[in-house]
Amino acid sequence: MTLPTSVRVRSGFDVVGRVPPFDDAVIAEEPSLWLVDQAEARARGGPITRAFVEALPPPWRDEALILSRVAWLEPGWRTQPAPFHCDNLPRRPDGEQDFTRPPAETPETVGCLMGCCPTDFVVGEGDLPLWPVGRPQTVLQN
Repeated sequence: MTLPTSVRVRSGFDVVGRVPPFDDAVIAEEPSLWLVDQAEARARGGPITRAFVEALPPPWRDEALILSRVAWLEPGWRTQPAPFHCDNLPRRPDGEQDFTRPPAETPETVGCLMGCCPTDFVVGEGDLPLWPVGRPQTVLQN
């Protein structure tokens, strides 16, 4: 059996809301939360999390789970391992994302980027390479 060497992906995003700007001192104090409901996000989150929850578009206001994280990057650092990152994919035995087994449901994600954020988004349709088992993306790219 011949295994595929790439996978076709479609990616895009829409701006659905805005939060006010916050200075670095406020960003630095924002707590991280892991998959909490909106009531818990309002209770345990900081001012950025609360502003984000309040800015959610109506279809998201009932069931959205909140995952928040502040990542401070040193000059030259990137937010994810090179070269790309896709959310909600199952993992292979070696821990890499398994693009050959897409999730049963296509998730939607609402994200909020603040401050000096070097994140790039791939938008459109294209082919991404599949990494050989036992060869992590980061090893192949470094």
